[in-house]
Amino acid sequence: MATNHYELLRVARDADQAAIEAAWQLALEQYAPERLAGMADELRVLAAERRDALAAAYAVLRDPAARQRYDATLAAADLTAEPGYDYRPLPPAGRSERARGFADQPLAPPAAASPTRASFTLVGAIIAICILLPALLFSAVITNVSTLQPPAATATPSALDQLETLITQARAATQQEPDNAQIWVDYANLLYDSVQVVREQQPDSVLYQQRLPRWLEAIAAYRRALELAPGEERIRAEIGASACYYGDGAADRRYVEEGLAELQRATAALPDDPRAWLNLGFCYTATQPPQRDAAIAAWQRVVAIGPPDSVYAIEAQRLIDAQGDS
Repeated sequence: MATNHYELLRVARDADQAAIEAAWQLALEQYAPERLAGMADELRVLAAERRDALAAAYAVLRDPAARQRYDATLAAADLTAEPGYDYRPLPPAGRSERARGFADQPLAPPAAASPTRASFTLVGAIIAICILLPALLFSAVITNVSTLQPPAATATPSALDQLETLITQARAATQQEPDNAQIWVDYANLLYDSVQVVREQQPDSVLYQQRLPRWLEAIAAYRRALELAPGEERIRAEIGASACYYGDGAADRRYVEEGLAELQRATAALPDDPRAWLNLGFCYTATQPPQRDAAIAAWQRVVAIGPPDSVYAIEAQRLIDAQGDS
């Protein structure tokens, strides 16, 4: 059960106004009167109460002064609360996972000295998590955490529980070291991955719609990292991918166009980065109308970069073939 305004709207405490507004718009759609028609009276009453609570939460969080006062009350409450972590696991997939080998989102590129998506100082923990997600073997899930460790627990949490715990830790880390670009990248990567998991497993679910604002939170975190590490075009590529995924999921073409511009700029600066080109191809397919020829050209670029047996080249060829079959 949500215990504060942020949890009601399903956004982080440091969410920007764009994320809060997006969460509120989703809430309006979910609790629209026309969607509740035909429900039992008691369910309509509960829905109305929920809608009123969401409206009250939004009224506070949309007002900077009211939000500042509310944050102060939360901070005071945190000082007296028992320490703990926010475990919010996803529901069971119910054997609805994609087939083994599906790679909707490519793996991250090799680590570099500057802040990038790939960082591998927790290889052992990452492998343990990935073993629990065989259906996502080739996706970019939980393979990018450099500075965060899941806490010890008496019960063994699922991989997705651990991901939520890592997000909580990463958010705290950004507050402790707000000028550390890599920490912001780590936080953004975790937000990105947590919504990408749902997109891959349950793309048409209410849960995915509820998590869509996390793309916006990821964008904000990546932009902060880019401010601290200007010129890091791999970060720009992640901003573009996040914007395209959000725009596609929310049917907001403004974000698709924004993401496309960021990815075009990133690939111009990174002509041999297969991840950026793969995401550029997806972004072309998310435009209206879809730019399939441009998408295929982007994926052909990935194949040309090679090697042919890399996960990038294999995924790009699969996407090219899929366009040919459609």
